[in-house]
Amino acid sequence: MTASRKLSANSRVRSASLLAATILAAAAPAGAQEVSFQRLLNAENESQNWLLVYGNYASHMASSLSQINRDNVRDLEVKFMVSLLNYDLGGATGAVGVQQTPLVNDGYLYVNTGTARMFKIDVRSGNRGDVLWVNDPDADTGGWQTRIRGISLLGNNVYTPTSGAELSAVDANSGETVFFVSAKAPEPEAQNQGITAAPLAVKDMIILGHATGSGNGHRAWLAAFDAATGEERWRTFMVPGPGEPGHETWEDDHNAYLTGGAAIWSTPSYDPDTNLLMIGTGDPAPWSAPEFRPGDNLYSASTVALDADTGEIKWYFQEIPNESWDMDTVNPRMLYDLEVDGQMRKVMGTFSRNGFYYTLDRTNGEFVWARPYLDDITWTTGLDPKTGLPVEYDPNVALQDYAGRAQRYGLGDTRGLDICPVHSGQPTYWPPHFDAERMTAYVQHSIGCANYTRTQPVPDGAQNWVGVTVGNGFGWQPSRGPYLGAVSGFDVRTGEVVARFTQTDQMGSGNLGTGGDLLFMGHTDGRFAAYDKDSLTELWTFNVGTGFKAPPITYSIDGEQYIAVVAGQARGNLNIQSNQLLIVFGLR
Repeated sequence: MTASRKLSANSRVRSASLLAATILAAAAPAGAQEVSFQRLLNAENESQNWLLVYGNYASHMASSLSQINRDNVRDLEVKFMVSLLNYDLGGATGAVGVQQTPLVNDGYLYVNTGTARMFKIDVRSGNRGDVLWVNDPDADTGGWQTRIRGISLLGNNVYTPTSGAELSAVDANSGETVFFVSAKAPEPEAQNQGITAAPLAVKDMIILGHATGSGNGHRAWLAAFDAATGEERWRTFMVPGPGEPGHETWEDDHNAYLTGGAAIWSTPSYDPDTNLLMIGTGDPAPWSAPEFRPGDNLYSASTVALDADTGEIKWYFQEIPNESWDMDTVNPRMLYDLEVDGQMRKVMGTFSRNGFYYTLDRTNGEFVWARPYLDDITWTTGLDPKTGLPVEYDPNVALQDYAGRAQRYGLGDTRGLDICPVHSGQPTYWPPHFDAERMTAYVQHSIGCANYTRTQPVPDGAQNWVGVTVGNGFGWQPSRGPYLGAVSGFDVRTGEVVARFTQTDQMGSGNLGTGGDLLFMGHTDGRFAAYDKDSLTELWTFNVGTGFKAPPITYSIDGEQYIAVVAGQARGNLNIQSNQLLIVFGLR
């Protein structure tokens, strides 16, 4: 099937100022080998580098480096810090924070900020970071919180999106702007578009996903752009329009599909064997008002696989048709091989916000199995073992009523009560770690339940609902305690949780796993910590004084292993600026 639309490029080249910022006279020439597509295909074999935002195309957040291990991790110390300048949280209080992942190529570290400012930092000495250039484009914030989660490398360029849905390409050696183009879809979706996920470099293309449809009132898309020119190659909307397969699942009479959401919050995974991009999508919008958008609402709350060359949708799997509690499924898709009934299969596994871990055949989207990774799930009484759909799903009705708890306006006393798991928290877009030897995936998530209340109806007509259900028209509060943050190790062969720890604070940094049997992550209270993979016992911690919302990476220089992470988060209700710090740890 196809939901692809060929749209004319809407490129707008804008000038970008190059800052001189801290170029040391004694620095060696800033050169590294170009990042070819072939290198990206084999990125996990370059353990000294970190070339893709999730470490490899399979989204494993894994490194074979083992110099830092369970025996010596207590000797970790801060080697150096680099300030990335102050970052205005844009009015957000506490929960946002800086979220970007650095990349490393041959001793040079590249990192962006939430406003698309890019840095090249020489980290070859191991004890300092020398800023070689800073590129600061005239970026559009798009009226969206500036929280871009990373960059991509391809050829001799570094690529960053902006929160206003633009794409910037910068020469990795000189820091000069190569091109700066608009990535926005044309009207009627053009207003208030935004990108938060890091781009993905595939072949000679840069892949971008649109994140702000659910909050700003339009439909999300995935698109590919020529890596040399920025010209659009293809664009596929995650909410299909008239005449496209799946449009019939929006059964209203007021064009609700135009504000349908299905946001893309994370970077796609890529399978070179099938040439498929795999991405998870957000909830249908407005998510608390299914009566506004009757039908299954494809392709929201789904895994979607697209041909990397054309954007054609090859298969999809929807977890919750007509969803109504913000249980999107945007956690990165992990690709691996799994023995199923005595046969090895190429599968994709993912943690959904709805409390289940889903395993699909990644060649065709066939449902393999799903298992709960949470003990308390009330939104459904279970999943059909053959289809993976909630057992209450009825294909003959336009409004689903899972376990009698689907939200409806005017029925707040009987609907949306004690929904488990609560939507607020993990797992969302922060990446898990997949350990191929243990066949265990480690994820940060929340434990808790909530009561949901609809206090206003949604106005008639697409576009008019924006701000109604995300604001004074909707409310929620924990229904029972405790409301916890957690990290769980999930055996992808048996569907069992093999290790877990919990804490009172929520988490949102993502997990990095290494060959030293360690799991690294940051905490919102300022702690950066290492854990034993088998027991999830904390082995080492260091408090940097500001919270973490960004995933760590690891790399090596001349055989010495380092851990790098960006820190910066406002605490509580303090609406203040947070200084973005690149922090690099190494052994004494």
